Amino acid sequence: MIGTGWKALVVMFGPWKQVFVWGLFLLGMPSEAAPFAYRPNDPWFSVQSTLDSRNQTTGIPAIPDLNVRAAWPFTRGEGITIAVADVGVELSHPEFLRSVSGMPHWSFATGDTNGNPPLRTGLWAHGTGVAGLAAADQHNALGMSGIAPQAGIASWVVFRSDAQLLAPSDRAAVYRFASNVVDVQIHAWTPPNGEFQIVPDPAELGGVADAIQHGRGGLGSVIVRSGGNGRLNNENTADNPLAADPRVIAVAATDINGRAVQSCEPGAPLLVGTPVID
Repeated sequence: MIGTGWKALVVMFGPWKQVFVWGLFLLGMPSEAAPFAYRPNDPWFSVQSTLDSRNQTTGIPAIPDLNVRAAWPFTRGEGITIAVADVGVELSHPEFLRSVSGMPHWSFATGDTNGNPPLRTGLWAHGTGVAGLAAADQHNALGMSGIAPQAGIASWVVFRSDAQLLAPSDRAAVYRFASNVVDVQIHAWTPPNGEFQIVPDPAELGGVADAIQHGRGGLGSVIVRSGGNGRLNNENTADNPLAADPRVIAVAATDINGRAVQSCEPGAPLLVGTPVID
């Protein structure tokens, strides 16, 4: 099952020198205290209100947003590599011409460097959407802007061509892959609906531990994970040992009022919530 709710963190936990900058501005530091980036010319940026809802006349945000234009003068993700572990990313998409070049793409389903999804249908578009929210190119008069438009994107395919998630023992290698190149891993998927109190797989937990302890040259990989969208099935983030692991960042999805969206699972492991369009 794939989910949402990770968006605020894709760059916040890159190399630690950037944590302070993103931490301040995502919490809403007043704009007069720092430079403020111009609006990009991406035509859909005007509807990306969760990134920036500021009134162009008054400067007052219409809804809680990520205030990204206050962070962009300091960093747009330069030098950061984000791995999207998902159904695949459309690597030929015009929004990714820069960001995917030379990145460590890998399909763990087929054992090759083809990071594209098997099909071009709605089901297989999820990874492309995640990558776009993270690092779609900016100011290119196309589509949207990513939160970190200068970051690199690596596509890691963790679903088989029948849309089934790889087995836990097969996923162990995902966390270790290119761990000295990749700064942030985004895992916007959860176990299938209806699974409760899942028993953790020792091999997969070992892969997580290796990445966190040895990744980024010993600084530790940053693993961001969807908290899950099974609330209507009475699911809880704490039932998923991968999201409940205190070494990873589990993220909830909130509405424009700061409340959890209808599908967002509750649970003590959730570290932060980020606004989305429900």
